[in-house]
Amino acid sequence: MVPAASVFLVVGLAYAVWCVVVVLGNGLHIGTLGMALLSGALCYQGLTLLQGSSVARLLGIVSAAGLSIGCIATATLVMMPWLTGQPHAPIPSTLWPTLVVLLATAAAFAVAAAFLIFNRRARSG
Repeated sequence: MVPAASVFLVVGLAYAVWCVVVVLGNGLHIGTLGMALLSGALCYQGLTLLQGSSVARLLGIVSAAGLSIGCIATATLVMMPWLTGQPHAPIPSTLWPTLVVLLATAAAFAVAAAFLIFNRRARSG
């Protein structure tokens, strides 16, 4: 379960760094507190996966699948004006980094979920 745990830890720590950058740039807001809560939850899930319990494995599968679907849905919503607009309308270059990060995160969590589904070596309890 180490590869799946590393996905949760890396994304959680990256999100924590992003929270710090946002707080330093814009000050503390309610949205930043939500970002910090998600960051902590991702890191906690990664640490529980490293412990190897079957409960952590089940919660990791659900979390990874939900986060993957959420990233794909967010990317779709971001691209929606260009998907439903005039044919061959280019997506602005400023949106490409966001889309790439969302799709890479979705792929990482999908792989983590698949790994947890096919990994049967979790301790019970």
